[in-house]
Amino acid sequence: MSWLCAPDQGADEGTTRSLERVVWRSTNTVKFVSIDTLCCCGGAGRSTCAHSRFAFTVTTWTMNLTTDKPMAWVKDSVLHCDELWALPGYEGLPRVHVKCPVVSLDNPDIICFLVSNCDILDTYEDRREWMIQVDMRSKALVAVEEFTADAWKADFHLPAKLQC
Repeated sequence: MSWLCAPDQGADEGTTRSLERVVWRSTNTVKFVSIDTLCCCGGAGRSTCAHSRFAFTVTTWTMNLTTDKPMAWVKDSVLHCDELWALPGYEGLPRVHVKCPVVSLDNPDIICFLVSNCDILDTYEDRREWMIQVDMRSKALVAVEEFTADAWKADFHLPAKLQC
């Protein structure tokens, strides 16, 4: 058994608070996905100002397990929340942290995320959740499906129309 250390995010990002992390492995590759908070001024870590309360970046790394060279993480892509929120098809969805990353088994560049308005609403009746598919390499929103109108059931299933 061997252990893999998470990718080094750099000394300047040492105070970044990770919201979610997931590791995906195929036969010869390991994919690491990290959702990290940031401040609107560009600094690492969660901000308390209204503008960047939900600011984040999604970063993916890959490690090839078949090379003769020492194993090392290679940063594949970085998606800033403003880029995601500006994508065609994101209109009408809440501008909040994405959650629960799932790497597609068919295409490791496609990541599924949960988007929920639960953090910005006061009433349970208005809560809704969606699953989105994002192609991290081309920075494109591939699909959006309403996940459930019942936030308590959100952790129990994936929408059948998404291929994650």
